[in-house]
Amino acid sequence: MLEFRNINNSQSDIEQRKSKIKQDIQLLIENGYYAEAQSSIESYLEVEPDDFEIYSIHAVLLIYQGELDAAERVLNQGLLYNEYDPDLLFNKSWLMEQKGDIALAKYYYGRALTYCRDTEIKNQLKEKLSIPVTTNEQPYVLIGSPVHQDYEILKKFLKSLSLVLLL
Repeated sequence: MLEFRNINNSQSDIEQRKSKIKQDIQLLIENGYYAEAQSSIESYLEVEPDDFEIYSIHAVLLIYQGELDAAERVLNQGLLYNEYDPDLLFNKSWLMEQKGDIALAKYYYGRALTYCRDTEIKNQLKEKLSIPVTTNEQPYVLIGSPVHQDYEILKKFLKSLSLVLLL
């Protein structure tokens, strides 16, 4: 199990150690050591279950392994901790693109662009937003309160709303 908290550690030391662990996990993923990365992520989550950055890293691992539904669950969990994080939003966009849901991908790319501060990544996001929508989907009209709607109906409505906003 990972240990990075100690009575003698300052908050800055703890944050540096957490950052180093996440960088090491990213290197494992980049070099194809998926099992080791998964094990490290699980250990990290036992100690820091509310660190939204690790959810983004975990989702990338799952996407590389072709586990798109699991990646979506992980990203949704991370977005519960920080719904404005550009990395989580970018990875959610990338995932939706992989799943063929271009309208929803564009929606999340747009959200990522809104909160992103890095100029280079902003340019990548702007490029991604020019992905053509090749779908015959029609906008849905939602009548009544969205609070009391079935999940699937609300999902279709939000997806169609993103279509309208991107036209």
